[in-house]
Amino acid sequence: MTMVALTRRNALAALVGTGALGIAAALPQCTRAALASEVDPIFAAIERHRTAWHRFIGPGIDDAEREGAGYVEQEAWDDFADTHPTTPAGLAAMAAYATHAPSGAEDVDNLLRAMRTIATVTAHFAAKAVAV
Repeated sequence: MTMVALTRRNALAALVGTGALGIAAALPQCTRAALASEVDPIFAAIERHRTAWHRFIGPGIDDAEREGAGYVEQEAWDDFADTHPTTPAGLAAMAAYATHAPSGAEDVDNLLRAMRTIATVTAHFAAKAVAV
């Protein structure tokens, strides 16, 4: 069996490789409890986008209303893509929504913005976990 030195870089790589759920499991129990009690802004951003999308595709609106609803939907996606989750559960929810979102994911640039946010927050959680 090959022994690998435990360095901050190795630990970060291992945590990032496990994904958001692995990071949540790696956090000490007291930290997980504190994070779970926070109100994570990503859940509201997801709901805003979901609501805007349903309005955009909904029946009974004319072309002008649909165009306006499209702008609202895009703004909601932009907000979602730029919102930094504050909990591991929020990070997992953002990743899941980004990969299954009904609209914003169709535009590669929009999806990449969300993925950059996810990567940034994942690295932040991993660094906090290593520091504990």
